[in-house]
Amino acid sequence: MMRRARIFSARELGAGEVAAWQSLRDGAQVYRSPFFAPGFIAAIGAVRPDVRVAMCETDGRPALGFAYHRRPGAFVRPIGAPWSDWQGPVMAPDIAFDPGDLLDVVGGDAIRYTGLADPFGRFQSGRLRSADSWFADLAGGAKAYRAALETQQKSNLANTRRVFRRAEREIGPVRFTMNDPDRGAFDQLMAWKRQRYAETGSYDILAVRWVEALMDRLWDQRDEQFGGVLSTVRFGDKIAGATFHLRDDAWWSAWIMGYDPQFHALGPGRILIDQFLQVADEHGVAALEFGPGGDEYKSKWCLHTLPVYEALWHGHGVAGRVRATARRGWHGVAKSLGPANRVLERARSRTDHICAAHANWIGASKGIASTVFGRRPKIVAEATS
Repeated sequence: MMRRARIFSARELGAGEVAAWQSLRDGAQVYRSPFFAPGFIAAIGAVRPDVRVAMCETDGRPALGFAYHRRPGAFVRPIGAPWSDWQGPVMAPDIAFDPGDLLDVVGGDAIRYTGLADPFGRFQSGRLRSADSWFADLAGGAKAYRAALETQQKSNLANTRRVFRRAEREIGPVRFTMNDPDRGAFDQLMAWKRQRYAETGSYDILAVRWVEALMDRLWDQRDEQFGGVLSTVRFGDKIAGATFHLRDDAWWSAWIMGYDPQFHALGPGRILIDQFLQVADEHGVAALEFGPGGDEYKSKWCLHTLPVYEALWHGHGVAGRVRATARRGWHGVAKSLGPANRVLERARSRTDHICAAHANWIGASKGIASTVFGRRPKIVAEATS
């Protein structure tokens, strides 16, 4: 069990700490995700002053690294939440590890994961629910992968070719661009996402100041090994759809996707994915993540999944035990409510999502108020440096 760690801010990480972190990422496939990259820590740390990184050693070798947000009230959030599809520590497979000890080390009373990676099964007792996180494994080459899709998802590819021809016939030439430098297209994608939030009644986390700053920063890093990459598809001279990828070397995430609603019937989303796969080898892409949820469309493009978990852990201290006792009590009351419990759970999940999006209680309270009263608040300028 680990009782001590060296704690750094994101800006204090040196070459030695980065090398140790990278060595731990070699221990499991899921750790290759850009959400576990040192570049992701640096990008978040540049816009959030509450980022901390705990590094632990065993017998002089790296044993565990954990990047997180130190929040008010000793409630710990995984770095980048709620934008991080993958969360949790990177660790050696053979270390003695207790999740409660990790909280004690970082001085937290509780932590909630919404995208926990648990490749070595160390978080089993704290899991609340599980899901599949979808990805396309292109290590054998994108051409071979598309050949496998032709066998397993033949109708999907046939339908994609059909809407492609229809778009060219009705609108104009279909043009796909990888690493599109058009800032206007990037801004249009963000506008589509915010429009979608408004239409579905979802909380607009893109309006939070640190999130805006993060997106700008990743846009500026698009030509580096780590950063954001915009891919677009145009029908004639009109931008029909776009994806803002997060990438770390050969592992990419289809992070933020959107399309023009007027082209819905022409399938710009499926054309985007298909065109990306056709040029992936040219750009050295070994994997393309799609994340959890949306199983119906993701299963048509992904032949592989990794398990992802929602989990809640409490520290071993007095405050952590009090939180755990209170949660058990609330859980018992909620279960007794029967069907009404589903309504309460949705409200809890939505509130937690809003709280994770904000760096302070002022922003979180305004976000919750906007949800309750159906109006968008003026977003406060949360600290970004």
